[in-house]
Amino acid sequence: MRLITNCVVALSVALLPITASAGDPFSLDALLDDTASPEPIREPSALWPKSSIIDPSDQTVTIRWTDQPDETLPFAAILQIEHARAWDDSPDELFAMLSDGRRILLHQGAGVTTKVALMKVWLATKIVEMPVGEGHVKAPDGATTPPTLSLATAGGAMTMGRIAASAAPKTEASVGSSDSACTDCMSKRDVDMIVKTRMDKIRGCYQRELRNNPGLSGHLVVKFVVGRDGGTANAVVKESGIQNKAVEQCVLEQFLLMKFPRPPGNKDITASYPLMFAAG
Repeated sequence: MRLITNCVVALSVALLPITASAGDPFSLDALLDDTASPEPIREPSALWPKSSIIDPSDQTVTIRWTDQPDETLPFAAILQIEHARAWDDSPDELFAMLSDGRRILLHQGAGVTTKVALMKVWLATKIVEMPVGEGHVKAPDGATTPPTLSLATAGGAMTMGRIAASAAPKTEASVGSSDSACTDCMSKRDVDMIVKTRMDKIRGCYQRELRNNPGLSGHLVVKFVVGRDGGTANAVVKESGIQNKAVEQCVLEQFLLMKFPRPPGNKDITASYPLMFAAG
């Protein structure tokens, strides 16, 4: 008879305490600690120059600093233009993100929306509309007034007003609100968009005369008729504060070359478009 003996082998494992320095983010204590504060989110920041000038004719942006020399950069140095829309207590703000990593506040408050609309003529691919509530910055210590942005042409400033409907005769249609549903009318937004496609040429009308007359400035209101086929049937100077026949005639020629959507109702549309030219 065989005697079978069961042998039990005891395996002893020594558990050594896991130790790590207090600052080790991968220590056991750090991994198990659910009371630790999350990494703080940094608020966006931006440099505050005194003012900036964007010149579409030269395709440059000039930044004027308070405590250092002015600098002029090409459009290529602008990665994007950021529009931080008004939200809560934060006003509209416009920033330029430069290729060297700097973020610069261009304009703040009233006028930002208008400047964005104008800049879309030259910098449409660079303009970014930020989500509401994002991108805003706090004024740095000692800042009293925000920077201002000017749009310039050949050394002078140029702004363009909103399109306004003219008082059309009863036999003619008129320009309607872009948001309203109407018959025998045309959207202001559509007309404005077509006019802006020739703004480079309109600026050229002003630039040529500005070189000969550095003090040239004033407003110009063009009254024009969009025919049934969408072409400009007629264009005249309704008001002129610039008092320069060469500029007036050149601008009228540009309006006569514009092609609009066919007006609804098979009727002509009469509208006026104001321009403001001001030498800086």
